[in-house]
Amino acid sequence: MAEHKERTPASAELSPTEITSTLPTGSPHAERVLIVGIGASAGGLEALTEFFRHTPPDSGMAFVVITHQSADRTSLLPELLQKHTTMPVGEVTAGIQVEPNQVYLSPPGHYLALSSSILQPMPGDA
Repeated sequence: MAEHKERTPASAELSPTEITSTLPTGSPHAERVLIVGIGASAGGLEALTEFFRHTPPDSGMAFVVITHQSADRTSLLPELLQKHTTMPVGEVTAGIQVEPNQVYLSPPGHYLALSSSILQPMPGDA
């Protein structure tokens, strides 16, 4: 079994809730990105951290994580997951173009809708 080395963020200045564009001009991913959808309940933190700990940060895939969280609470999930991957991790608070090698989280009390590679938060009944 391979020994696991803890990953640290590539840039200490990148906030866990800040998702930025990483596509270079002419990138083959600019037109098509494989999107991986992951759903988890409140008890799914351990599974999510293990998943991202073992996911290559340069896979070319985008990860969309939908969790059930109360709208009246602030989520610590972005900071918690950021400790286990060098990919940018953040909540989707407005429409955003999905890009590879990033982790997108639903904000508390919201679902995420995907249309034409744009993620948009939608109020939920959480």
